[in-house]
Formats: sequence, C-alpha cells, structure tokens
Amino acid sequence: MVDSGQVSRQLVGLDSDEDMSTPIVHNQTRNSGQQQAPPRQVVLHSGDSHHGLTCPTNCQPYNTLDNVDVHQLTVLPTVPSVYHSKWTPKDGNCMFHAVARGMGGHLTHTQVRLSTVNFMRRQPQDYVDFFPSSVDNSEHTHSSQLQALSKYLAVMARDSEYGENIILQGMCNLYKLGIVILKHTESGAWFWTTMGNMSSARKCFWLYLVGEHYENIFVATQVKF
Repeated sequence: MVDSGQVSRQLVGLDSDEDMSTPIVHNQTRNSGQQQAPPRQVVLHSGDSHHGLTCPTNCQPYNTLDNVDVHQLTVLPTVPSVYHSKWTPKDGNCMFHAVARGMGGHLTHTQVRLSTVNFMRRQPQDYVDFFPSSVDNSEHTHSSQLQALSKYLAVMARDSEYGENIILQGMCNLYKLGIVILKHTESGAWFWTTMGNMSSARKCFWLYLVGEHYENIFVATQVKF
C-alpha cells in the first residue's frame, strides 16, 4: 500500500450500500460481535519461510464469488491452503479491479473508483482527520486538511492511479465490505490485515497484496477443483 506523502499512514473506518447478483458464497455463520478493528494492522504470522502461515478463522468470505475454476488460481503457502487469482491487470487499477471482482464483478473498476471518490467527497468529516495540516494556526487547520483531502481525491479519481489504504477504507464504507488482506512484503514477511467493519459488513472477501499489486484470494469452499 502506497503512502502519497501528503497523507498520514493511519487509516479510517466504517460504512453505506450496494447489492449484487453473480455467484456467491452462501453466508457462513459469523459472530456479529467479532469486529476486526480498523485501522490497525493485525499480524497473525510473519516469517522468512513459507511454513505455518495460518489463515484467519473468524472472518471467512461470504456473499462473494463462488465456484472459481482452480486452473485460474495459484495456491498460496497457507494453512489451510488458499488460492490467489492471476487475472488482475497490472495497470495501476489493480486494487479497484480486485474489489470489483470480490463484490461479484457487476461493477467495473472505474465505477468502483469514481463512486468511492464521490462518496468520500460527500462525507469529508470521516476522512479529513487523516490528513496532516500544512499550517500551525489551529484556526486554519481544518481548512488546510480539507484542501489536502480534496487534492488526494482528485488524484484518486484518475485512471491508473494506484490506490492505498484510505481509498480502500472508503470502499469498505461505501459498499459495507469487510476485506481480509494477505500482504507479502519485499523482505519476505507475510501479514494478515483487515479493513472495514466486520460486524456490519454485507460482504466479506479476501485479497492478496504482493508489492503494490492486488489479486483476489479464495478459500477452498469457493474453488471448483
């Protein structure tokens, strides 16, 4: 996830709306009291080896893609095994492609990007505090932060502009998503992180982030072998 330099490294967090049709995983029992509290990173396992990378058990996918052909996927070194897609273009829109696909594929990456930007513009109070002020005078701090948010959203509205944590949280808020991310760093470490409010999410799906590129992740019950 990329820091733009003009935003803080913190995230944001909560919700709004959307529906879907495409193949889904029927709701698996979930504890509505279990919320993966954004914005912090949850490190379930990291290490240099590919052994013992344990999958989270309290935020399984639901209301997302199902019956995905295993030949379209690559197995990941997790326990139990999960599989990542190989279909996301490396065009700067990968986060938006992956989220659109995770929601069922009925929206384009452009629709997801622009809808999220417009949603965040309408609700600046939920995001403005995650942008540092460029002035010391407290009287003008909020105005400075609003300007920083406006500039950030203007950048995020551009096609092929890489997304990062704040816009991803905006997607979670707009579409009521819970997203679990397996991140593979350049140093070889592996981290599980969560985005969104898991207790109120209408859909939950998993993503794979290696370097700056996103793909979708599927658990075995979503895969056609």
